[in-house]
Amino acid sequence: MSLPPLEISDLITPGQARRSEAAARLRASGQERAARLVERLPATDDVLDAGHVEALRRRVHAELQRFGEEM
Repeated sequence: MSLPPLEISDLITPGQARRSEAAARLRASGQERAARLVERLPATDDVLDAGHVEALRRRVHAELQRFGEEM
């Protein structure tokens, strides 16, 4: 029995997430494309940029909300 895919948003908590750890967890679960996406996020000393992560989460939330309204 396989586990459900990991959610990127669960792995990139602003100010706490390490880019390499998030990417490694995604790769370990077989989510190579998601790992590459995380590796492209800006970071300093492997800690993801909190402002960028928060802005990204807001954009994704808004897009999902828009999509839900269309359906």
